[in-house]
Amino acid sequence: MGLMVFVSLCVIFGPGGTGNLALGDIASAPDADYSWTAPEYGTPVDHYVVQILVNDLDMTTLDPIPSAFVRVEVVYGNKYMVRVAAVDAAGIQGGFSPWSIPYTPELAPPEF
Repeated sequence: MGLMVFVSLCVIFGPGGTGNLALGDIASAPDADYSWTAPEYGTPVDHYVVQILVNDLDMTTLDPIPSAFVRVEVVYGNKYMVRVAAVDAAGIQGGFSPWSIPYTPELAPPEF
């Protein structure tokens, strides 16, 4: 049996971003926290492989991720999607989950 995990997005408003931006500055947005549920069947999970897709072009692979949680630094205006695969102690990797719902942090309009 293969391993499968389900990804859900939770955005936290933690460190990142800046209060004083000049025209043309790039601000980092609050970090995005992704968490998932371990498979309920098959061999026990040793760790996870996480892939992060930015703007449908640039993919980063994080391996190994020891827990069912990863924090991703995001930048305003970029689109982020994440998928996860579980790996057992023998190094056998299950299939990747479907991609998460896209997340694009937007800079809020200035307050007057």
